[in-house]
Amino acid sequence: VFDSPYLQASVGKRLRKRLDAKAIVQLLRTFNAPV
Repeated sequence: VFDSPYLQASVGKRLRKRLDAKAIVQLLRTFNAPV
C-alpha cells in the first residue's frame, strides 16, 4: 500500500492533468458544436 504523501501527490497531479485535458476538450467541443 502506497501511503507516502509524495507518491499520492504525484499520482494526483497526473490524474488532475488528465481530467483537466478532458474538460478542456469537452469545452472546445461544446464551443465548436453548431448551435
